Amino acid sequence: SWFVQAGAYSKEGAAQNLSKQLKQFGGTNVYNVSINGQKFYRVRVGPFTHKKEAEVTLAKVKHFGVYNAKVIQD
Repeated sequence: SWFVQAGAYSKEGAAQNLSKQLKQFGGTNVYNVSINGQKFYRVRVGPFTHKKEAEVTLAKVKHFGVYNAKVIQD
């Protein structure tokens, strides 16, 4: 599956806030991850079946103002 990862935050509230703002672009989720013992909250839009769908959504998310967003495969 392909996703647009819009950001990773150390504070869950910030991640949830961005997730709500990005719902207009598709299904959003906040994923908890632990990296070197520190907890992060990743905001992703998707999943998408095809990479091209994710790339189109990425352009919309960047136009919205989330410039560090990227397409990932998971």
